[in-house]
Amino acid sequence: MSALLARFRTPSLRASLLFLVSSIAFQGARFLITLVGADALGPADFGVWVLVVAVLSYTPYATLGVVNAMNREVPILLGRSRPHEARESEEAALGASLVSAIGLFLLILGVGLVQRSDPWLMFFVAVAVSLQQVVFCYQATLRSRIRFGEAAAQQFVMAGVFLLVSLPALSALGVAGLIAGQSAAWASAAILSAMTLRPDLRASFPVALLRRQIRSGLPIALSGLAFAMLVTQDRWVVAAAGGGQELGLYGFASTVASALLLLLLIIGQQMYPRMGYVYGQRDREAARRLATRQSLLTAALTGTGGIAILAVTAMLVRARLGDFAPSLLPLAILCIAGTILGAASGSTNLLVVIGRAWLLVGVYLTGACSAFAIGLILLISGVGLAGPAIGTLVGAVVVATAATALVRAR
Repeated sequence: MSALLARFRTPSLRASLLFLVSSIAFQGARFLITLVGADALGPADFGVWVLVVAVLSYTPYATLGVVNAMNREVPILLGRSRPHEARESEEAALGASLVSAIGLFLLILGVGLVQRSDPWLMFFVAVAVSLQQVVFCYQATLRSRIRFGEAAAQQFVMAGVFLLVSLPALSALGVAGLIAGQSAAWASAAILSAMTLRPDLRASFPVALLRRQIRSGLPIALSGLAFAMLVTQDRWVVAAAGGGQELGLYGFASTVASALLLLLLIIGQQMYPRMGYVYGQRDREAARRLATRQSLLTAALTGTGGIAILAVTAMLVRARLGDFAPSLLPLAILCIAGTILGAASGSTNLLVVIGRAWLLVGVYLTGACSAFAIGLILLISGVGLAGPAIGTLVGAVVVATAATALVRAR
């Protein structure tokens, strides 16, 4: 027991725990805003927010893998005592993020003009997407150096700003107000990072290094994009085969269940640089042990968290959000799927660390396509909103089975 308590006193573990708490705080803020938004907007209008969130899950990969390559390279380079090259990788990633932010901002505004969409809505979407690029890069630099205490400070600031801005903005602007709150949260995080957490970084554009990072990082980015497709394909199934009401109801379930995915990512983000560091020291067995530890820990936490989320949401639905009662069955199924993905997270992380990201792309795409096809068939055949959730569950089983088999084969 004394040895265990001594470990909790170490700065690195305290920082990791603080990062976990900050992530829960940020997700708690989003959960609260989701409940308030669902109550204020109703299922039909809430469905718009659901699709915007889905789009936001795809755009971080617009750097073509440069940030992903940096996130993998930095801990490995530090493990090999090459800090100057690690800094060059970070600054190139920041440059690529700024370029992608400007490009996405102009692209979204252009799409809004062509489609004659709500100008305020498209403006805030464009701002949110562009700021997201910069913040995700800064977050990746902190995590890759295992500076989780500073990453936690960033998330606490985002949680506070998100709550302070979103609540009044929702009343004034509706769905656009929710996006404005998200934009404000990312703006605060970008300013904090640039001025306090990583003022040492300056964006650079070394062509040769960027080309190399795209070559090594593109499969990692595509694996992340494929994972995003896996966990959001069900929303597009409902959007295509259902109506606005059904999308809002299902989107409520998927948005609440995404808290488990965030928990999965939080643990993965902390284990990933540690795996990379020991792999950089050419200790593959240590990396494998970390992967096993991650899978067991994540499965336990997502399973427990899923039960808690379902119980709390059921009470809130009965007390206040009666229109969203049909969301509870899909939510229960999605919580099971999240636990299965948690059990596979160590294996998927390890595949990226050892340079087998292309295999992971295939695994995630197979899971996403299976989930989409099964969910669509079940929804059309009359199963109801449980159909897309069952499809996602099947996709999670496919991913967990394939990823575990690939790791064991190597």
